[in-house]
Order: sequence, then C-alpha cells, then structure tokens
Amino acid sequence: MTSYRSFAGGPFGSNLKSCDYTENVIPVIQLNNITETYLDFSQRIIFTSTKKADELKACNAFPNELIIAKMMPAGRACISSTLYSRYVLGSDAIRVSPDLSLTNLFFIRAQINSNRIKAYIRERTTGSTRQRIGIPELKKIPMFMPTKIEQDKIGNFVELLELRIATQNKIIKERKTLIFLEYLMTIRRKLYGHQRDFQIMDGREEIICKGIYVFCILFASY
Repeated sequence: MTSYRSFAGGPFGSNLKSCDYTENVIPVIQLNNITETYLDFSQRIIFTSTKKADELKACNAFPNELIIAKMMPAGRACISSTLYSRYVLGSDAIRVSPDLSLTNLFFIRAQINSNRIKAYIRERTTGSTRQRIGIPELKKIPMFMPTKIEQDKIGNFVELLELRIATQNKIIKERKTLIFLEYLMTIRRKLYGHQRDFQIMDGREEIICKGIYVFCILFASY
C-alpha cells in the first residue's frame, strides 16, 4: 500500500479502559463500528474524554481517513465520516491516512474490500482462534494504483452507487413498515370487526391482538 502518509494502530487495552469512558465527547472506534462503507455508530457507541484523547494522540483519527479492522473479519475497511471531528482508535482498529492528492478514498476502500484483497489478507492473518492482521502486513498489500483521474472516476461511481443503495434501502424499510401496519389492521378488522376497540376486548382477544402487533413491529424493523 503506497501513497499513504501514516499508519496508526489502537492503544493497548490497558491504556484505554472502561474507567476512561465518558459521555458524548470523543467517540472510540470499536470493531462493531467498522463496516465496509462508513463508521456505523447506530448500534453502539462509547466515548472518552478530550484529556484521554490528547494522551493517546498517536491513536487519534479524523474525518476522511481509512479505518481498518484487525479482526472479525480482518482487513475490512471503511471511511471515517464527518459526523465527528475527531475519533480515538480502539485496540482492534487501524488508521490509514492517505495522501488525497494521489489517491481517492472510495477507490482505495473498494479495493481493500474486494475479494482479491480479502483473500490476500486471509492468507496472512495470524492467531489460532481469532485471525488478526497488523500494520506490517497491511503495508505489503499489493494495490492497483491507476492515475488520480482514473481513481476519481471509479471512486465517484462507487460513492454514487452506495448513495442510491442507501436511499433504496430506506424506502424499502419504510414501505415494509407500512405494509405490516396495514396487515395488522386488516387482521384486527377480520377478527374483531370494524367497531371493536382494544379497550372492550376480553383478555384472550387482547393478548392475541397485542401479540400480532408486537410480531409485526419486530418483523418490520429488520
């Protein structure tokens, strides 16, 4: 991997412990935040203090850098977004700072997440139970490096494609929710009639209807 200004790994576990966690200051990048697109904090996010982030300055990350997972699976790469102005790497995260005058972030990320590079990384991971990869191995990854103009064309296409996929997924989720809510109301009308209300159901009817409601809501959330 050439055309990169710097590589940095997360701190040893003893240098960033649970007692260093705070609320809503500097987010800590953990394995579950690293996808194959952008950092994802929708499921879980933890923070540390500005003081601790300053102590771990070498382990800081910033927007528009590559974040690579050391494991589970090793080598998946995402882009650090502008959601926060500063991040701290967790122990299993690696930051790669590309020279943006020579490289396109979306092009590089797509290449690292390609089947070819994934196979290359799998052959070079270490560990008997949890396969890991480190910075020395990442630096040796053979990358195709066309001109910046060509990278930009590919990278812009990847970015646009991801945006359209995200938009369609949002539409699908909204429609699925509406379909299941309508399905719930249809079942309710067929079982209890148009005039009946939750308040006047007997115990058994209420349990059945509430069970259907919970099932529909849970299923629609996937």
